[in-house]
Amino acid sequence: MERGVNSGRRRRDRGIALIVVLFLSAVLTLLMYSFLQEMQVEYSLATSCGREAQARQIAWSAVEKAIAVLAADKTSVAGPSSPWFDKPDEWYEIELGDGVFSAIRMSADNEGKLRYGIVDEASKLNLNFAPRSALMKLPKMTDEIADSILDWRDADDTPLANGAENAYYQALPQPYKCKNALFETVEELLLVRGVTPEILYGEDWNQNGILDANENDGDKSPPTDNADGVLDLGLIAYLTVHSSDRNIRNDGTARINVNTATPEQIQQGLELSAQELQRVMAARTAFGQNGFPTVAHLMPSIPVEKWKQIVDRVTVSAAPTLPGLVNVNTAPKKILEMLPSLTADDVSKLASHRTQEGADLSTLGWLADLLPPEKLQAVAGFVTTRAFQYRLDIVARIGPKSERAATATSVKTLDPAAPPPPVRVIRRLAVVIDRSGPAPRVIYSRDISRLGQPYPIEEPAENSR
Repeated sequence: MERGVNSGRRRRDRGIALIVVLFLSAVLTLLMYSFLQEMQVEYSLATSCGREAQARQIAWSAVEKAIAVLAADKTSVAGPSSPWFDKPDEWYEIELGDGVFSAIRMSADNEGKLRYGIVDEASKLNLNFAPRSALMKLPKMTDEIADSILDWRDADDTPLANGAENAYYQALPQPYKCKNALFETVEELLLVRGVTPEILYGEDWNQNGILDANENDGDKSPPTDNADGVLDLGLIAYLTVHSSDRNIRNDGTARINVNTATPEQIQQGLELSAQELQRVMAARTAFGQNGFPTVAHLMPSIPVEKWKQIVDRVTVSAAPTLPGLVNVNTAPKKILEMLPSLTADDVSKLASHRTQEGADLSTLGWLADLLPPEKLQAVAGFVTTRAFQYRLDIVARIGPKSERAATATSVKTLDPAAPPPPVRVIRRLAVVIDRSGPAPRVIYSRDISRLGQPYPIEEPAENSR
C-alpha cells in the first residue's frame, strides 16, 4: 500500500516538474523572442544611423569637391562660362561609394526646371546693403516690411515711418530686442515685423525651384498655395548676406583711387593724355569734396572706348572690400530689374549679351556697349562682374544613381502594380564657401535634410523590385 502511495507521489512530482520545465521554457522563449525583437530594432537603428552617417559624409565630400573646383578656378570673374556654373555632368547624380550626390542651383527667374552646379552669392540681392528702392521691388514687399528691415539692420533705435524698433518688439507677447545690426542669415527675416514664413519661403517649401504637385493644389496638402500654376519662390530665393567684392584689379594688384590719387599717379596708371588728365581733374573738382560718385562718372572725361580698357584699374573708394555688389554676369533678370535705372528692355539686352559665345565679361566695360552713360552711371555703384562667395545646395543619397536625365521635366509613369521603390536615406546641406582669402573655406553650413529630396528619382529596374 505504501509503495503505491510513494509511486503516485513520484508521478505527481514528475508531472509538476514537467509543468515547471514547460513554464520556464515558455518564459525563456518569450524572453528570447523579446530580446530578438529588441536586437532587430537596435540593428535597424544602427543601420539607419550608419546610412545617415554615410550620406552625410557623401554630402561633405561634395563640398570638398566644390572647394577644389573653386580653388582651381584662378579668376574671380564669374559668368555663364565659369567651370562651376550649370554643369550637370559634374553635379547631377554623381556616384560615390554606396550613394550619389547632386548640387542644385535654383534661379530666381524660375525657369521651371532644375539646374545643377554652384551658385555665386553675388548673383543675389544682399539683405544688409540693398537700398530701400531695391527692397521694394522684391515680391510681396510692403512699406512696413522694407522699413522694418532697414530698422533691424541700422544701429539706431529710431523707427522709420513704417518701421519697427525696440518699442515694437518689446511689446510682443514673447518680447525680444531689435537687433540694430546686420543680418547674419536670411532666415533671420522671420524676426522682422511683417515677415511670415509664407512671405519668406513662398510656396516653394522644399526650395527646389520647381512647382511640385503639392505646391499647386490649394489647401489640399501643405504648403498652402493659390493653385495658379505659378510658383511663388518667396524672398529667400532672391536674397543673401554673404556677397562681398575685393577692391582690387582682376589680376590681384591695387587699383588707383581716382578721388585721392595725384594727377601724376592717375596719368601714369591710366596712361592718359594731357588733355584727358586735365578733363579728369576738372571733373573731380566739379563733383566736390567726395569726388567721383562711381567709376562710370569718369565718362565723358575719358572716351568710352578708353574707359572700357581702364575701368578695372580704378576705384572711387578706399575700402578694401565692397559688400553687396550684384554680379551682372550671373544675376537672374528679376534681380537685375531691381537695380537703379534698369528697365525690362535693358535687362533683356544684358541677359542676351552675356550668353553670347566669346563675350568678354571680365569688367564693367561690357555694359558701356549696351547702356547709355547716364544709366551706366546710375547702376555702376551697385554692380560687379566677380564673385568671391558661393553657395551649394547639396543632396546626398544612399542608393543607386537615378535613371532620370538631368534635363527631364517630367517623371516616368510607374506601374501601380509594382512594389514601391525602397526608401532612401538622404542628407541635404546648404553651404557657403568664401574664396576671398588665401584658400577657399566654408563660412556657413546648415543641415536642411528636413526639406527632403529636391527632385524626382527613377530607381533602376533591378533595384525597384
